[in-house]
Amino acid sequence: MKKLINKIFGNNDAEKPQKSSVKADFIQFLNAFNCKFKIEDDRDDKLVRIFFDYQGGHFVAVIKDNNLGVDVNYPSFADAPTDELQLVRAMCNRSNNNSSVLKFTYTFDENKNLLRVHMSFFCTAVYTDDITDLLDACFYFQRSFCDEYNDARDNQKSHETHDIERTFARNARERFLIAQQEISHQQDNNPHLIRHTFNDGVAMGEFIDTALSLDAHVCHALTVVRDNQVHFATTKDIDAWLLSQLLIDGQGTDARFACKQAVAIVELTAMAQRESDNQPAHQLLTITALPDGSDDTSLYFRVTASLSPLTTSRNTALNSRVNNTTTMLIAYDKTSAKQKQQEFDYMWQDAKIKMRDGEELTDEQQLIIDITDANIGYCIYWGKHHMLNNRYVEAILMFENAYYAMRTVFFKLSDELKTTFGEVCYNLGFCYTELMQYQKAFYYLHMLEDDGNIKHNSELINCLANNKDIRVFKIIDQIMSAIQQHITDDGEVPEDLQSFVNFLRRRRAYALIDFDDLDEAEKAFTQMLDEPENSDYALGELAYIKQLRKTRATTDPEQEPGQEPEQDPEPPHITQ
Repeated sequence: MKKLINKIFGNNDAEKPQKSSVKADFIQFLNAFNCKFKIEDDRDDKLVRIFFDYQGGHFVAVIKDNNLGVDVNYPSFADAPTDELQLVRAMCNRSNNNSSVLKFTYTFDENKNLLRVHMSFFCTAVYTDDITDLLDACFYFQRSFCDEYNDARDNQKSHETHDIERTFARNARERFLIAQQEISHQQDNNPHLIRHTFNDGVAMGEFIDTALSLDAHVCHALTVVRDNQVHFATTKDIDAWLLSQLLIDGQGTDARFACKQAVAIVELTAMAQRESDNQPAHQLLTITALPDGSDDTSLYFRVTASLSPLTTSRNTALNSRVNNTTTMLIAYDKTSAKQKQQEFDYMWQDAKIKMRDGEELTDEQQLIIDITDANIGYCIYWGKHHMLNNRYVEAILMFENAYYAMRTVFFKLSDELKTTFGEVCYNLGFCYTELMQYQKAFYYLHMLEDDGNIKHNSELINCLANNKDIRVFKIIDQIMSAIQQHITDDGEVPEDLQSFVNFLRRRRAYALIDFDDLDEAEKAFTQMLDEPENSDYALGELAYIKQLRKTRATTDPEQEPGQEPEQDPEPPHITQ
């Protein structure tokens, strides 16, 4: 099989001498394997077609100008009704991406009203091993194509979607976003991870509540310094002050950068934090901003927000949770509110027309198609739009409006709207996880724990694992126990669950490191080294474990003076 796969992916290392006549060599090959064949030559003898049978399959070989090579076709190896055109096209595209030698095409049979799927390959010269391997590969990929096609068709029917190619793309985008949150361990020189996001019209109060998670706060003073000169200071309406005002003057299409750098200093009181005398504790929030480019529709600037400790006492720990620093990219969008409303209105009506005509909806339209309240639909539409473009703070502001409006009437919602409500919760949990506001993320994701949705469960586990939450072990073990019911007698995990199982194993082993069970984590990751989907991640985590042990050995206070730290052996199977 390894030799066969090498042929499919074009790994032919051997340099072979050129044959003199492709036609003669190919006929010799057919005779050697006792293949029945029929030759058709054109009048000029520049094009030869050879119809032949090989192991029960009917093939056509086309040879041009005798010595240019042979093009072998496996015609009509699969049929499909014409109303499955989208699925046939998607499967051919996927198969072509997976093979650099075999090519998949389809044609329309007008007489029988069917779609015919074909397979072909090209060889510059005829070598017995190459031809037989490729012909055998045609049978292998015929079975693979048909099995995947049937599974995709069943999945298409269960999800009532007409464009399976779009479904593949949408699911791939969701998996990519979730995979981005499956962070790997790194030496913790800087504990604050940088997150990038784009926002339009984010007010100071919204930024503090969402990005810094200070729900109850009072702003007492705001000072803005542009290009090292005090430009603006006020004590009024600080919560409503837009962050875009740091660098940008003008509105709409007239907006422009007014300076090269700016700093905003906010004096605030976080009401949840109190000193020993029960008086509100004052803090300083420092926001630095730098321009970061522009295009026809937006001006981008990078902000870094740092929240000072509650006090300057020497007893305040340097790693206190109140030392909150976050970095993101914000955008001032020149599009007006009226234009956004018009876009939503159009897309909402377009979704209804597409649903009536059986056409595929966009990601945003999928969420709003069952919405009857225009205000809720507007928030969900733009929330999804911002989330897919990594605009997490702005997405949260939109989704939370929809969440609170739907929550109070939950038991009156139709089944379709309850599904939409669940997606709103998932999106909020995802966005808060991106901003490392894990407690808020868990609040939304925990409501979806038992709905059986792999995407929702994956995000819940990301939230718990990245937050070093001990509940991650319990939830992973519960899910793995449920999956055991679907494992076959020979221990095979169903293909549609294999990636999810690998994800669960990686996340559990990752959490073991955070909870200082390095031995068990090392065992788990070592088992993954020979698994293609897990090997790269496992190598990185094993290297991190080794570094942890080395660091601890050199800093162990109980180590005898002069005693050399015990060296960890190299993890097995790891090569440079």
